Amino acid sequence: MRARGLLALLVLCVVVLGQGERFEVDARFLTPSSTLHTYWESLEHGDVETVAECFEDPGDVLPFPGMLWFLPPLDSIELRGLEVVEAERGRMVTAYEVRFRPTGYPEEQSFLTTTELVRCGHEWRILAPTGEASMPTWKPYPRAVDI
Repeated sequence: MRARGLLALLVLCVVVLGQGERFEVDARFLTPSSTLHTYWESLEHGDVETVAECFEDPGDVLPFPGMLWFLPPLDSIELRGLEVVEAERGRMVTAYEVRFRPTGYPEEQSFLTTTELVRCGHEWRILAPTGEASMPTWKPYPRAVDI
């Protein structure tokens, strides 16, 4: 009886411990750099839903000072020189260069920017700036005009 009781207890523990909510981490937000790449690629493709997912508070998707909704249509976008400027447990500020090539424009353009990220569970999300955010100098890009 003792061996049967232990075996029944073991089976019960395995069955009960196997229950519960499945845990999944979205690979797009696994690291601060993957979150930033997801954000900028979403802006490049005009994917507002994914842009919203990049933020800690999806309500922060509304344009705020420094947000680059004004980017022209792009052929390519790339992040370079990503570095951590400031970090504390579950929060960090990154600085990096955004290089992009506007559609129909022969030269690659770039600007430097910073982004604050916060850890939400096992994923990283972008925090909207709370004060004034710096914006790169605006340059008009020639676009095709329908006649």
